[in-house]
Amino acid sequence: MRRKQSLIPVGNVALDVLVVADPDDMHCAVVCEELSLGEANAVRFNLADLRATPLVAEPNWLQLQVDEQSYWVSQETSVWWRRAGVVETSDLCDEEARLAFDEGPHLLIGSLAAAGVRFVDDPFTVARAETKQFQLAVACRSGIATPATRVTNDPAAARSFASGRKLIAKAVSPGVGIAPFVTEVRESELDAVATLPTMLQEFVPAAADLRVVVVADDSWIWRRPREAGTIDWRQADPEGSAFRPTTYEELAVAARKVTAALGLSISVQDWLETDNGPVFLESNALGAWLFLGQSRELVAPAIAGHLKG
Repeated sequence: MRRKQSLIPVGNVALDVLVVADPDDMHCAVVCEELSLGEANAVRFNLADLRATPLVAEPNWLQLQVDEQSYWVSQETSVWWRRAGVVETSDLCDEEARLAFDEGPHLLIGSLAAAGVRFVDDPFTVARAETKQFQLAVACRSGIATPATRVTNDPAAARSFASGRKLIAKAVSPGVGIAPFVTEVRESELDAVATLPTMLQEFVPAAADLRVVVVADDSWIWRRPREAGTIDWRQADPEGSAFRPTTYEELAVAARKVTAALGLSISVQDWLETDNGPVFLESNALGAWLFLGQSRELVAPAIAGHLKG
């Protein structure tokens, strides 16, 4: 049920949904299309727009002018926190650019929080939930199988962990640097961890990769059979074209459990199908799902409905 509408100044449109996303985010586009079909107005905005968009904020409300229309953001607004972007600073000197880069997230998140919006999901919770070590700890505490994992920059500790195991190395950030594939690490390469603490995991043999999308109380599962020798399916199938919808009730329950334990209502998760049951790999609150077959018809309406509250 929607909350009671506050008084809105003349000339403003009460904004139902603010989507914090990049301009070319197709996930944003399909969900906004679903919202419009349900007669909910939605506007896309993120930090890259912050300096070019007229904004006025006080405690309990925020006013944004987008495409010459003034929108009123308040307790009645849901915010889909998807991709925050970065402040555009190309026209500023180095010191000004650094300040604008740092100030932007505080100004945007602070203004939205002060307006009392309903976050889907809270940006601070999303940031914590995106850390791989935290995800694995949450899954373990929930009684869910995960690969044996160690993060270290100590070659001796790495070699001790490798004893009797086939190891892989995994990047943990979605930042602006290179995004290496998950790959096997041989014992002769373990001295390289001294360069930077590295996440090492025991390689888990699997029959298939599983991608799960959770939206509130709903979840959908897609399965991709593993070829012999596959470690990272993205390397073998960059488009994810081999994923097919499937049912797996044990996994559906576990995925919703992980999502709730992370403090989220939306997540995209990667699991392995093994002889001993599903094994959790990671969760991404901002992950891609539109490449999965039938997801446009299944996931987009569910997110739109969740945002409408």
